[in-house]
Amino acid sequence: MHQLLREMGWEIVRRESPENHGERSRIWCHGDSFKILRKKIQGSRSIKSFILDWEQVNIASKCLVDLNTDAFASMSNLKLIHLNNLRLKGGYANFPKGLVWLCWHHVPWDHIPVDFYLEDLIVLDLCNSSLRHVWHGIRCFPGLKILNLSRCHGLVRTPDFSELLCLEILMLEECTNLAEVHKSIGNLQNLSFSSFKDCINLKRLPDEMCKLTSLQTLILSGCSKLDSEIPNHLEKMKFLGVIRADGPLMSQFQKWASRMWSWLMRNGTLSTKRSIDCLPSSLVNLSLANCNIRDDMMRNNLSSLLCLEHLDLSGNPFQHLPESISSLTRLDTLMLQGCTSLQSLPSLPSSLERLLISNFGPVLGPLDIYMFGRQEPDKLQGLFKLEQLLSFDVEMIYNVGLQKSESMRITQDNTNFGAMTTTAQGKTTIQVFQDGGISNIYLPVQEIPDWFCHATGTCHACFCVPSSSSFDFCGFNICVVYTCSDMRGNFESSCRAKIRIVAKGQILEYSPEIFGVPEANEDMLWLSHWTLSDKLEAGDSVACSIILPACFQVKKFGIHLVSPHQNSADKEGYSIQYLPLA
Repeated sequence: MHQLLREMGWEIVRRESPENHGERSRIWCHGDSFKILRKKIQGSRSIKSFILDWEQVNIASKCLVDLNTDAFASMSNLKLIHLNNLRLKGGYANFPKGLVWLCWHHVPWDHIPVDFYLEDLIVLDLCNSSLRHVWHGIRCFPGLKILNLSRCHGLVRTPDFSELLCLEILMLEECTNLAEVHKSIGNLQNLSFSSFKDCINLKRLPDEMCKLTSLQTLILSGCSKLDSEIPNHLEKMKFLGVIRADGPLMSQFQKWASRMWSWLMRNGTLSTKRSIDCLPSSLVNLSLANCNIRDDMMRNNLSSLLCLEHLDLSGNPFQHLPESISSLTRLDTLMLQGCTSLQSLPSLPSSLERLLISNFGPVLGPLDIYMFGRQEPDKLQGLFKLEQLLSFDVEMIYNVGLQKSESMRITQDNTNFGAMTTTAQGKTTIQVFQDGGISNIYLPVQEIPDWFCHATGTCHACFCVPSSSSFDFCGFNICVVYTCSDMRGNFESSCRAKIRIVAKGQILEYSPEIFGVPEANEDMLWLSHWTLSDKLEAGDSVACSIILPACFQVKKFGIHLVSPHQNSADKEGYSIQYLPLA
């Protein structure tokens, strides 16, 4: 909510009773809430919403008083209550009975008191609490739609869900001692979202979960002890659209890594094909990052997931993707970050708009590559596989002037069949990406070569095509050093890097389909070679701009003119001077 709207709402409520806080419908100021409870202010039956964070109350004040549940007794119209770290003495028989929203973090209960009437609840949020049993036996919550018990570290088993028939969202994240899920979860026919993220002691899920025909999202990330017992007939969950079964980061990788695949394969008694077939065809989002998936585990087993739009296979050791990925005609995003063994890509579906690859192995190279925009499958096939240096590659390296840099030494690598450069960070594979006649190179380098005319911090330049008879202009190189301030992976396909050229009253905009993304607190150098000799003449004024998404910052920018008569030994180009910007 915008702060101005919030303040406007506060003022409307304040005018309900400028002097007596207890006669206002909503109490959100922690100091006011504390005074109402301490003094048991009369007229508090007007209160419908009450918020109190005990940590926000003055230490000296709260040390002088014990609060009792009776302080809420007069709030007969209370509907919403949000408490944090508050301890109350006394029973709950006289507590307001019309609550529809109860959010009480760090509540000190072992279980919900039996005399606490909560049958009208729609939302129950008891995060970070001391609960061990939630409630004993069966308890009726006929209208409850959201139950959040996340980070209740003492919780060993879930409660009986038999009388929670309207439940839609079940959150049990980071319940680190949770080992058992009650089989009555299968009765929750309205459940659409369930998360067991980081329940590190959860060993199995009941077969009854396959009765959850309305379940759309199931999150099992970080369930490191989840064994090979998969609920039978998982494919019957016809609305299941998201499964997240990611492992931990590779730096924390342990024995459990293949958990999800062994879980799907039921101790190896089912074929790998069947392991995929048992996933519901309705899946839209599937995350199997860091699950130790190898080539023999995938083969050609993706074709049944025809609704899939988002697939995350990051951090797995496979060398090739199955050819069947081309049949996923709705696939929009494919994430392959940290797949260090990946050697090549098959034909990818034409629907793909976002391809994220980082930390390749030696064959593919070290850069993070983000591909945006729709491409035909034949244009993507083998896109990242480096070939042995050919004449074009050598010419490209000379065109951008890399052979002259003292900080980047070009060598031939017969093992990886790639052009290699030695930088301050070590040996780096040069990858040349051709895109519509424009060639691009990305390198983890901090400095622009000194023969480029550049100005630190600028992203605009204007220059004049030289008229010297000794220089035959055939194109120019653009060089940009940039950094990224945002977390990697948070880039929308609509936010793309652009190079804009303005000459002769015309505007030419170019957005690369491949874009290098630097590591955190690191720099990336982007070299782009343009051949515009047929469009520009001597004396033409050319304005060049670099436009990057908001999370990127240009640190240095430079331009270098190229002549076709330059040879391998002399690639000095033509020294240009910037014209003042209009």
